[in-house]
Amino acid sequence: MLNKPKKSDTRTICSLQSNTELVSLFSLVTVKEVSEALRVSRDTVYRLLDNRKLPFHMIGGCKRIAISDLQNYLIANKVQAHK
Repeated sequence: MLNKPKKSDTRTICSLQSNTELVSLFSLVTVKEVSEALRVSRDTVYRLLDNRKLPFHMIGGCKRIAISDLQNYLIANKVQAHK
């Protein structure tokens, strides 16, 4: 499973509700980091993003993926072994 990025590699984003209430805190990773973790090409990751199979955030014109969304994608697409 995907390991959480090192503290120095983590890009943390806070979502605020109202002016002060913290709703969620999540770590974002790049397309390159996802491709390396899954051992697939960056084109494969971009295809998942473009087909809206893997949720993403646009940050400054760059696509970023929340680790929680990647974990949910992996769980939802797990193929069970035959018994």
